[in-house]
Amino acid sequence: MDPETGRIKLGWEFIAGGTAGGCQVIFTNPLEIVKIRLQMQGEAAKAAPDQIQKGAVHIIRQLGIVGLYKGATACLMRDIPFSAIYFPVYSHFKTDVFHQDYNGKQLSFLETLASAAIAYVLSSFVWSLLKLVPNGEYSMFQWNAGSLFDHSLR
Repeated sequence: MDPETGRIKLGWEFIAGGTAGGCQVIFTNPLEIVKIRLQMQGEAAKAAPDQIQKGAVHIIRQLGIVGLYKGATACLMRDIPFSAIYFPVYSHFKTDVFHQDYNGKQLSFLETLASAAIAYVLSSFVWSLLKLVPNGEYSMFQWNAGSLFDHSLR
């Protein structure tokens, strides 16, 4: 941290954002797995209403720790880089564009919402580019906005 300005260096902001994304996956992935299994049971119950439904505790015991984290690697590979980009962009929009805490200024709801929305769009765009370049799907000669938009929806 810079002692004069109190700001964190940009590299550490990326690390903090990526760490936040990793923690989010670690804590929410098991909940998502259980939620999806419960939703699937609900749909199956419509077809066979006489079948006994199992609760969340049964699903957790059935899957175990390893089963609850199935698919977490893909989520980590998606969320860590995205969050590493998103959080610094969001922070800098609030402080550098909308001047939060400058002379005690507090952001309005719309300024906070705009910061979050712009950070999300920019992070999604940059992350989409980072995914496309290594895959060989991006070429300066073949690029157009439509193809980039199509890839960001995958």
